[in-house]
Amino acid sequence: MITPDEIRRKAEKLYPKFVKSWLRGESFFPYVVRFNRDLPDDIADTAAACRNLRNGSAEVLGYGYNVDWMRRNSPKYGDNEFPDRITLPTDDDLLRLIGKNDEFDGLVVGVELVRRELPELESWLSRSNNWKQLCRPVTEIRRLIAVADFFRRHPRPDCYAREIPVEADTKFIESNRPLLRRWLDEVLPPEAVRHDETVFNRRFYLKTADPLVRVRVLCDEVRRRAGLPFTDFGLPLTELASWTPPLCRVLIVENQIPLLTLPSLPDTIALGAMGNAAVILRDLPWLAERPLLYWGDLDVPGFQILNRLRRDFPAIRSVLMDVATLDDYRGSYAEGWTPSESQSIELPLLSIPESSAAESCFRDGIRLEQERLPLNHVNATLVSSVGLISPVDSWSRRT
Repeated sequence: MITPDEIRRKAEKLYPKFVKSWLRGESFFPYVVRFNRDLPDDIADTAAACRNLRNGSAEVLGYGYNVDWMRRNSPKYGDNEFPDRITLPTDDDLLRLIGKNDEFDGLVVGVELVRRELPELESWLSRSNNWKQLCRPVTEIRRLIAVADFFRRHPRPDCYAREIPVEADTKFIESNRPLLRRWLDEVLPPEAVRHDETVFNRRFYLKTADPLVRVRVLCDEVRRRAGLPFTDFGLPLTELASWTPPLCRVLIVENQIPLLTLPSLPDTIALGAMGNAAVILRDLPWLAERPLLYWGDLDVPGFQILNRLRRDFPAIRSVLMDVATLDDYRGSYAEGWTPSESQSIELPLLSIPESSAAESCFRDGIRLEQERLPLNHVNATLVSSVGLISPVDSWSRRT
């Protein structure tokens, strides 16, 4: 026979289902609680179980579950009442039984606020357990709505988070970025979101601390034409965007040590040591007028960076990112990962040779880092590769 504690545990598991039904405006009560009707063998235990069940019910407590009793007469148990049907009559009975009254009252207010102020979030509300994000103080929900509404009224605001004129400080926005990102993806028009960006500020066009981009000038003639007294320097992205280097090749390198150990290359400068942040280079307008090369790790993230760069620079070429390099240095692989059967990679902008190497890295969990390639091989390959690209190539000449 079921106990009051078991009914309570069932009710706790029922709560999310009830909330989803409530969000859809569906009828949910009375809810019939299934239970095992088998009785204990001992008549005294049976009597105690029935008494315990009655004492925990709405009949005694005034709220909670109802028990419909059925009188039965049997040689073993005598003429007595036994539970025939157990129900939770109303939402109030469910909520009081599991102690969720206050939480649900707050949720109702939060949902009403969201539906009134941000009706675009209706589909978000109905998905999965998103409603749990609204189980928080109403003051917080109002502040979240105010932030989202600001972005809605000022898409691509080009200000710092601290400058958003609502009662939500920078720390509040930072601590709620995962939720705000999901909301803004729903609320904002497509042109107000950088969908290939994962960093919150860049995704929604907020100002952020300008990242430093490291530059190495690999050719003395380029350094002379640029009027530079040095060959290795870092500049904030916005300042680098305003610089117009002489017409030359540009080699983008994923990691720092490979960037620092590049050989001299004619008519070439190198940018890098940014990893996944390499996508910020799209904010350098002069890159569109120069032939580009990319060299990254031979692993899935390295090819993902290349694919993202190619969205903004379709003519960018890769170097040392092919199956031949994988085959030549099998003994240098680092530990990768084993993808699950449900995983897949979508890298539509890679060339056929690049795609073959990326698929090998994905399928076999390969990770061949730049630093593991012999320096003499790297240098020889880079010299050969830049020799195939004229420093006066431009976007207008790409095929």
